[in-house]
Amino acid sequence: MVVATEGYQSSGSSDITVSEGSASSPSNTDITVRAHGTRGDEHINLLVNGNVVAQWVLSTNAKDYTYSGNASGDIQVEYDNDASGRDVILDYVFVNGETRQAEDMEYNTATYGNGSCGGGSYAETMHCSGVIGFGDTTDCFSNNCSAGLKTESNDSIVRRLAP
Repeated sequence: MVVATEGYQSSGSSDITVSEGSASSPSNTDITVRAHGTRGDEHINLLVNGNVVAQWVLSTNAKDYTYSGNASGDIQVEYDNDASGRDVILDYVFVNGETRQAEDMEYNTATYGNGSCGGGSYAETMHCSGVIGFGDTTDCFSNNCSAGLKTESNDSIVRRLAP
């Protein structure tokens, strides 16, 4: 990268700040998934932008499972080991300072409805292998979100350039 400043018929110096990151990408995104299984050996994945960023084997007691990282994008919770007697009860996902209830989410390919797997939506029970979508990490459905977006300032460099 080359940075230069120029002044027309002037003298002095310039202060230039160069930093990594931007205000539009989270520097750290915690995503909490609250869920439990009906049998206790159900397996779920947390996907962000289609990539598995965390995975857990559920117990029969409702529990918070938390991913701490810097993934940003579309959030989905995937149930991937459906078998007889197994179901996942997915209560909510907490991200960007708000709780997103599973039963409020339309995109759902894991609920049995209308005679088939993936035929339902707006449900917290995942009867079949599939996903429930929870929107983007930066979305704010409640209009009452935390300022989950931060600017990376720890890598900022300030240089004084002489004329």
